[in-house]
Amino acid sequence: MRRRLVCALCIALGAAASAREQPDHAASAADLRGQLAAARAEPGNADATDDLLRRLIETSPEDPEAPTWMLDRAELALQRAARDGAASSLMFGIPGREQPIWVSMHAAAAAELCAQARAAIDAAVARLEGELLEPGTDAEQARVTAARVEPLLAMLIETEQAVRLPEIEFAAVALRALGEPQHEPRERALRESLARLAGGGTMRDALASPRAALLGAALLLRSDDGAARDAASRLLERLLGPLGAGKPGEPQRTIAPSDAVRLCMALIACGRESDAERMPCPGRGEDWLVDLLLAEARARVQMRSVQRGGENATDGIVRAAGHLMRIAERYDGGAAALDTAAGPSALRQLVYEKVATLVPPGSAWALIDPEIALARAWMLRSVNLPRDVRPERAASAECLALLEAVAARSDAHDAVRAQARWLLAAEHVRSSGHRETAACDALVRIVVELPRTRLARAAAEKIVREHAPDLSGEVVVFESHRQAAAVASALRLLAADDPPQDATLAGLAVALVGHGGVCGDTWSEAVAACQRIAAADQHERIARLLTSRIDAMLHATQPVQERVDALAAAAKWLEARGQAWRSLELRLQRAELIIERGTSHDARAEIDALVGSAMDRAGTIERARLRTLRGIALRRAGDDAAAMAEFRAVAAECERDARSTGDRAAAREAFWSAWAEMLEIAAASSGDAPERAEQARRHRQRLELLDPSLGGEPWAGRIRAATGSQGK
Repeated sequence: MRRRLVCALCIALGAAASAREQPDHAASAADLRGQLAAARAEPGNADATDDLLRRLIETSPEDPEAPTWMLDRAELALQRAARDGAASSLMFGIPGREQPIWVSMHAAAAAELCAQARAAIDAAVARLEGELLEPGTDAEQARVTAARVEPLLAMLIETEQAVRLPEIEFAAVALRALGEPQHEPRERALRESLARLAGGGTMRDALASPRAALLGAALLLRSDDGAARDAASRLLERLLGPLGAGKPGEPQRTIAPSDAVRLCMALIACGRESDAERMPCPGRGEDWLVDLLLAEARARVQMRSVQRGGENATDGIVRAAGHLMRIAERYDGGAAALDTAAGPSALRQLVYEKVATLVPPGSAWALIDPEIALARAWMLRSVNLPRDVRPERAASAECLALLEAVAARSDAHDAVRAQARWLLAAEHVRSSGHRETAACDALVRIVVELPRTRLARAAAEKIVREHAPDLSGEVVVFESHRQAAAVASALRLLAADDPPQDATLAGLAVALVGHGGVCGDTWSEAVAACQRIAAADQHERIARLLTSRIDAMLHATQPVQERVDALAAAAKWLEARGQAWRSLELRLQRAELIIERGTSHDARAEIDALVGSAMDRAGTIERARLRTLRGIALRRAGDDAAAMAEFRAVAAECERDARSTGDRAAAREAFWSAWAEMLEIAAASSGDAPERAEQARRHRQRLELLDPSLGGEPWAGRIRAATGSQGK
């Protein structure tokens, strides 16, 4: 007896401890339900809703609503499968390369959730029926239990099990069958059963919904058999009624916009184009995705005709692709929209991906619209396979050949030809990392053959940026006459209209003029580019001198005296060409160089000329640099009072930058330099030495609170020396 009591006590204590360790699932579930209601109230919140449903299921797996949550998640998975028209394209249109994978993945997730829901329904029904039949309950308790349980049983059996589960499960299985070619036997079985149902005029409840009927039609239309197409057409009749008036006395029924679009696509696929035109279709003529889906349905019908031998293959392919290309033209502009280094827009890329699936390798490209050929080349470029996989090499070879062919087409729009050359340059580098010469040649062809396109300027800039010689050395050397000619063509274009006053371009122009191997027209072009870019209104020799001095200024390869002179000349040159800000920057650099190196030049005049200019705007780094320089110049001139005023102003403006780095590092340097100068001036001044030393010590202590390192060297050493400290 004692042993049983001890055991019971241990069990009770263990249960109590276990209860304390378990989370409050009821409270957690209630909180999740509240969050779920809020998430569902906001449109476009599907991912958050799905996550909350998942957490609810994990928290309360035996809740009678758990099967409903599972089916809700399955519905959300099917919605993701339909995103961006992917499921519609798979059913009745032209799916892109990734869309079948996307649809199959989410359809498989929905099917798995349906299986879980089926098991959960069976378990929940068994539990609830057990509560109803629990022996030993009195009549009142039985009535209370029945009032609670029977609505749940009705919901689980009559709604979830009888209606939602079959329809969602059918949709998941059908979409997966459409998206996975390896499931052909299962798809064939589905088609045959659907044909029997449609032919016999009897429909399962699962086929009563618009989505299920449309999926059934899509499965039937996978067969090229006329009977299957007729069966699909009969199946669609069930959906035409909801769009008009019902029976007398019945209200008019509606259909979801997405199903209305799919119904139009399905009617087109069944050869009922006129019915599709008469049927209301939300977004037709206004929404690019709706119009693209309808165009896909027409393209698919056209390709079926080609496959049956009903028309010339090339003509049929061109007409099919034309349906899609017209959508790109309407919503993205004509071929001129391709004249950009950014490449085709997202809409055009989607159209290209679908067009590329229509056009097989080895097509008669000379008879096909050049942009259609460009579409296939673009798709081949986007194939992402390891470099050692042979299919990619074949794809790259086909891509290069297609791009060359498109670029050579005299009937192609200039933007199409330019884009083909641009992609060709990128493909040469991508397919083989050492084809820089071929890539550069493709860019030169754009510059030379298509100079009026925007891509020509982008190509010229790319040549200068990636294929020109290095200007940082003492001597600029072109590796070959070919490289020099490429740079010359780029500079000629960049200098044609409104040439930028750019030191790199100027340096290249001068280097080209001096390149002995460049002769004839190329040399003349280089001279013209030098005159336009470097010094349009000066003699070539002066332009070369100024350009070389600017290069020396930027790379600090010349003595200080020559750099100071070059900075002065360059500042005047830039100011004359309207680059006032850059001119002011060079003048400030020149003043800093004079102060830093202590040259014989008088910096006061240059600094005073900058006071009040754009460099002297309050709060800017340039003002901090300028005013610090002015204070140093005043101190060197013996005007300590005026210098102290400048340093105090700099210190006050830049105190927030005492520890700044990055873009504000120059303000930090100005702050510590100003304090070092002020403390040195104070230390050298006459007056009460003990009082002056105490004041200096207090200043140093306050500065150490801002930064214990006092800004680092050289300012820390100067500050400590001026305040008589030998500290850290």
